[in-house]
Amino acid sequence: EYQARTLLDELRGRPEVEIELARWAVEAGDFGGAIEALIPVATRSSIPRAVRADAWSVIAVSRDLSGDGDGALVASEAALDLDPKSAKPYITLAGLAQGRGDLESALEHLRRAWGMDPANVRLLLRIASVAEQAGKAADAILALERAVEIEPGSARIASLLVELQVRTGRYSDAATTLSRALDRHPTDPSLLRLADRLPREIGIR
Repeated sequence: EYQARTLLDELRGRPEVEIELARWAVEAGDFGGAIEALIPVATRSSIPRAVRADAWSVIAVSRDLSGDGDGALVASEAALDLDPKSAKPYITLAGLAQGRGDLESALEHLRRAWGMDPANVRLLLRIASVAEQAGKAADAILALERAVEIEPGSARIASLLVELQVRTGRYSDAATTLSRALDRHPTDPSLLRLADRLPREIGIR
């Protein structure tokens, strides 16, 4: 990471580099530094709109983490205005909504992001998590089913789907999902544990 940072420092002035350095600043807790570095990028009209939108998204996160919720919302909306077809502003808005406990709004923003980036498995996993927290099990299951379709080689995602189906009492679906997953990953420890656990879960219920 040190070498990467040194290389990027040598390329300072390029918008994409400034955005990446700002992300590192956010991770290090330097929210003010990230904002200061990105305002010129976000407001320079000669820079492509998608890049400026990305800068505003990082500014939004920085403002939110520094306690400026209103400023974070303004920055998110600026990102959305610049690049409404990008998933990133919606993901940022979802994070802000989730931070204030508004799971319904967070889920709606994540759904919009999914519409812009339908093959993003990481986004689908986040949708599943937020949907379950919001009490929308069917939405959570749908997101995980799509994730399994996109990444059939992932035993972890298949396990997440089976576990959710079990938690929500969909035992027949869980058995079907588990059987298919074991066909692909017959030695996966997490799937084997689920195969041992599922009959007991059904018996308990």
